[in-house]
Amino acid sequence: MPKRVGKYPKAFRQMAVERMRNCANVSALAEELGVDRTVLYHWRRLTPGEAGSADASPRAGLCVLILPESVSER
Repeated sequence: MPKRVGKYPKAFRQMAVERMRNCANVSALAEELGVDRTVLYHWRRLTPGEAGSADASPRAGLCVLILPESVSER
């Protein structure tokens, strides 16, 4: 199959990211759509509001461990 040159339509990228949300096997989805799985992750990262997107908080998903004073003074 020849490689596609240029951008995929925005609607196609949005559909792919939407399908990724409920997909158990991203590699199989990528193969079905005819794109590399890393492209799907790239599109997801570029989608506002998605995990790992540029507008997501840089601390999203991090835990804060609060220690008792006796431990933190060591």
